[in-house]
Parts: sequence; structure tokens; C-alpha cells
Amino acid sequence: MEILATTVWGMERLSMEEVKELTGRAAEMEHKGLIRTSGNEEDLLVLNHLSRSLHRILMLIMRDEFSSLSELYDKARAIDFSSYLAPELSFAVRAERIGSHNFRSMDIEREVGQAVIDSYRSATGFRLRVNLDDPDVIIRVEVRHNTFWLALDTTGKDSLYKRSYRVYKHPAPLNPCLAHCLLRLSKWTGSKSLLDPMCGSGTICIEAARWANGIPNRGDYALWHLTFLNHQRLKHLLVAMESVIRHEKLKIRGCDISDKHIEGARRNTERAGVMVDYFRCDATKIPLDSDVIVCNPPYGLRVGSRRKVKRLYAAFIENLARSDWERAVLITSNPQLMPVKSNLVEVQRLAVMYGNLPCTVLVMERA
Repeated sequence: MEILATTVWGMERLSMEEVKELTGRAAEMEHKGLIRTSGNEEDLLVLNHLSRSLHRILMLIMRDEFSSLSELYDKARAIDFSSYLAPELSFAVRAERIGSHNFRSMDIEREVGQAVIDSYRSATGFRLRVNLDDPDVIIRVEVRHNTFWLALDTTGKDSLYKRSYRVYKHPAPLNPCLAHCLLRLSKWTGSKSLLDPMCGSGTICIEAARWANGIPNRGDYALWHLTFLNHQRLKHLLVAMESVIRHEKLKIRGCDISDKHIEGARRNTERAGVMVDYFRCDATKIPLDSDVIVCNPPYGLRVGSRRKVKRLYAAFIENLARSDWERAVLITSNPQLMPVKSNLVEVQRLAVMYGNLPCTVLVMERA
């Protein structure tokens, strides 16, 4: 089968590397924020359960061209949905549209939804239930100009980036999938020391510890509603993946100037089942000595102000320049506020989307 996976816009290469590591299969870029690979039903579970950079895992059913909504209906209507959906299941269609059309995304959802109902009733005589709020199965449709694809969402209502350990709500939380990508860019491994000197609610530290210890995502994926999959085989695979979980304490430290955030990070870390050393600090003053530094400093949008951020960045970079480390990865929406230091070498710069906010990832090494 062909598998599509959504990911962080701008971090597709790192997600393709992760897919290769997890499944042994090569992945390619479909477009920004979406990659594709081939695989089997076991790969659907592996990617849902073990991937850390992916948002959704989709099983492709159809890819084709079309010229009108009625033709889109006809092509969806030709699919035998009785092969994919059990009669007791409810469903909903979620559509995204890119390009200039004389219809809206909700029109696509209506037409494809009706096609699913009509196809199923023709094959079985049974009318599937529609549940727009909490469906058992979500059918995803993406229309790009005159092409479309249609897929089953094997992840479910909640994206994989919604980690269950987040019991403390930071005012500007980092997407855990993006945090994992930053860790990959840092070339951190469990044998190296890691420091996040502006750790907030601890996302970067927690994601590092979970990754190194093989701790997976949650288990309530929508693929368990897809009865055409071999659930017995998938459950055996799930047990095998759970059997390799470790609970080792690694050289991971996080600090923040806010006592409230430190306490929140500790709560999140306890919930995540990992161990991280947290302490209060001023990241512009303490020695930033560590093998690897990964950091998501304030942007001055929801937290702080632009003037304060400029002063913070200047002092932080000064401190970074006099500290002892091998590789540092920073993400910011204000890279122009980062002063240039002669002993800091920028080895990579990536444009990413942090939600709807354009950001820049800076990867640095010491000269």
C-alpha cells in the first residue's frame, strides 16, 4: 500500500530519515508538510506508535485527476468502501483544498461523503452513519488544483503531536514533533549530554529522553477501528515494540528563569515517565557547558516584547560564545536579532512553519 504522512512544514527530510529508520523503506516528499512511502499494515502501526516527527499516518486509497465536483463524486463513488469500513462504524470526511476552484472544502466533504454513503449502500444495502464531531473513521481528501487523493486516517481525531504527558500548559508550547526534529539536527545521541537553557515546559528534554529510551506514543489509534486489518498480528507487534522500552537516566538537563515553568516541566516529565534534571537559571549568565544545546527561546509574540527579546538574544549569544559545547540548535521567528559572533559558525539554516508562524532554525558549531 502507499502511505502518506503529514509532518512539520520544512522538516520533511528529517521525517523521511525517520521513516527509513523505523520501517526500512525509503520515503519521498509529496509536498511541503507531506511525505509518502510504501508499506504494509504493520508499517501503519509502527509509524503511528514509534514516529516522533509525524503528525498523521494515512493509508492512500485513490489518487487521480478531476475537472469538477461531480467528477470527484463519481471517482469516489467507484471505490468499494465496504472493503474498508464495517457497518457499525461512523465516519466523516475532512478535506483540504489548494488552488483556485469554484467550490469550497466543505463542498468536497459533502460530495465525497455522499459518494461513500452511496457506494456502501450499493454494495451492502446498509447506510453508514455520519458523525462529524467524533467519527470512528476519518476519510481525508486533499485537492490540489486538478488532482486529488483520498485516504483513510489511521491516526484518528487527535494528531500524534498531542502528547499525553502535557499536564502543564505553557503559554507558548513547542510542537513535540518539531522538538524531535531539532534534536535530530543537533546530532544528539543518548550517550551525549544535552542542555535546554530555556526549557519552558520541558518539551525538548522530554522528547529527547523518550526517544533515547524507546518510549512510544499513545495507543488509541484509529487503525484499531479498521476491521480489514489483521488486529491479532498488530497486537503481537505492539507487544514486541513495548518490550524494548527502557527507563535509563541520561545526561539531560533543562533550566529556565521561571520557577513556575520549572515546576511545570517537572510535572510533565513525571507524567512522561522519564528522568530529567531541572534547575532555575538565567541562560545569559550560567555556563552553557554541554555536548549539545537545543533551545526554543522566546519570540516576543505571546511572551515578552521585541525590545526585551533583542536584549535577551544578544546576551544569550554572548554567553553561548564563551561556553563549551559541540553543536547548538536554536529556533526563532526573529533570526535577524541573533548577533554574529566570530567563534560561532552557522552550518545550517532552515525555514520552518511553527503553526502558522514562519520561523528559522539555526544550527551552529564552534569555530
